[in-house]
Amino acid sequence: MLVKPVIIVLLSLVVLPLQAQQQLAIEGIAKDPDKGQVLYRESLKITTDSKQRLVDATVSYFYTDDKAFAIKSLTYGDEPLMPDLIFNDFRNDSQTQVRHDNKQLYVNYRIKDELTSKKLPLPSDKPVVVDAGFERLIQQYWLQLVAGNAISFYFLAIDRAKLVEFTLSKLNQSADTVVFEIKPDSFWVSLVVDPITLVFDKQQRLLRFSGLTNIAALDDTGQVANHNYQATIQYRYP
Repeated sequence: MLVKPVIIVLLSLVVLPLQAQQQLAIEGIAKDPDKGQVLYRESLKITTDSKQRLVDATVSYFYTDDKAFAIKSLTYGDEPLMPDLIFNDFRNDSQTQVRHDNKQLYVNYRIKDELTSKKLPLPSDKPVVVDAGFERLIQQYWLQLVAGNAISFYFLAIDRAKLVEFTLSKLNQSADTVVFEIKPDSFWVSLVVDPITLVFDKQQRLLRFSGLTNIAALDDTGQVANHNYQATIQYRYP
């Protein structure tokens, strides 16, 4: 059964004793899904408030050295599925910004001195997800998904500044993990975008991501290409 929730509620995480803000450090290793070679690594720092609600997150991306080639900053407000985003890619001197109000999404993309801006009206028939908001979507609708219901939502394709319809559903589960799949609703989009597979543990933490990433690949000359990495990313928690 396909569930199309209309109201986006605040994310409720595991209840812990009240305390000051906390920061969680997570490491991710992205590998080529076919060759197994390491493509890049991620260093995530996530801040939560005293009620374990997301405040902000910073993701730094590295190749083999300790100098980040890109940094992403996420700020969570009342809509944890749609964090405000700033992404700086130092390889080609580009910056992407995404923010929203009650009516619109605002996407700004700058490469060197050339700036492109676009406004997108926010639909109200189903959730709108920006970047890492898909993790919050899964956590928010965990019980429905595990029970076998599918969730339909809009995902912001940042590089095209367009909202694309996807469906999230459970593939299978074991005693320790649950595997979810995200796939595009449009047949034409499905021809160029393969489904994304996500493995979560029973604590609702993302363990493995397999599919198209948000990081532009490099071509044979070492320049930023016009397509993104396909990768399997394994996450490690403290």
